[in-house]
Amino acid sequence: MIGRWFIRLFFIFYLLLVLLEFTDIAFYFKPFLVPSLLLLFSVTDFKYLNKKLLIALFFSTLGDVFLMSAGSLFFILGLSSFLIAHLAFISIFYELTKPVFVKGVYTYLLFGLLIYEVILLKYLWPNLEGMKVPVLIYATTICVMLWVSMLLLRVNKSKGSILIILGALSFVCSDSLLSIRLFIDDFEYAKFWVMCTYLLAQYLIVSGLLSIFKKSSLGALK
Repeated sequence: MIGRWFIRLFFIFYLLLVLLEFTDIAFYFKPFLVPSLLLLFSVTDFKYLNKKLLIALFFSTLGDVFLMSAGSLFFILGLSSFLIAHLAFISIFYELTKPVFVKGVYTYLLFGLLIYEVILLKYLWPNLEGMKVPVLIYATTICVMLWVSMLLLRVNKSKGSILIILGALSFVCSDSLLSIRLFIDDFEYAKFWVMCTYLLAQYLIVSGLLSIFKKSSLGALK
């Protein structure tokens, strides 16, 4: 419980620094945001901290660090790091939902996400230049991540599943806002909203997974 409140206060403190434009101070706190999520796990809960979740958190942190620097190289490195993190999340969600059957409402959800991806990419496309392929791959991956998270409701209608889905949705919102900011134009409080939805996404996904692992007879994934 103490760890959970520390994370919340830490995230709020960081977001206030961003909102008030204390960018120099916020810069030094950013690499510690995602690692602080480990405090969600108490001493007895560390048995639920599986390798795939560690990979997702590690590469998310790495992505944050790369994106702290300007330039196309660091952007590619950051994008690649987050791509690996999303693949790790997809793998975790898949293990919790398999076998996956694309039918019923989930078919329409997948179709809806693909439409959203096409609309967003069409909006960004003229400004992507040499980043077209990397952004296309990343956008497809994160949409798949959100869709696979929704499949959790097929097998686990719990608070944990809802948290994960909301977290995945927040991730899509964060990356959409970031892409608009980077490739189209900056907008008011852009960095704040990008980081707010990003931190919310990470917090909800990790909290949801921990909740499912603790209540599931399957235990944590290896």
